[in-house]
Amino acid sequence: MVGARWANFWENLRSSYWFIPSLMTAGSIGLASGLLILDKHIDVSSHKGWSLLYTGGPDGARTLLSTVASSMITVAGVVFSITIVALAMASSQFGPRL
Repeated sequence: MVGARWANFWENLRSSYWFIPSLMTAGSIGLASGLLILDKHIDVSSHKGWSLLYTGGPDGARTLLSTVASSMITVAGVVFSITIVALAMASSQFGPRL
């Protein structure tokens, strides 16, 4: 009886809309915490084999992040514009009651 109750609870939890996004959020928080701890304990400059990692410094990282952020804003603007165009075309085809 208890096993069936847990199976029913698990099925309800797994089929909910927010299950996967909440797992991804919890995983990203855990990964970020783990990487911050790892970053405190490992000195990358002392390891010669880690030259493939980013070694540009704070100014280069700031430039990289600003480039990524501006491109994401551009993509969001294009998606919003395409959505507005699609809605305008749909409303013009179906009349004023849409």
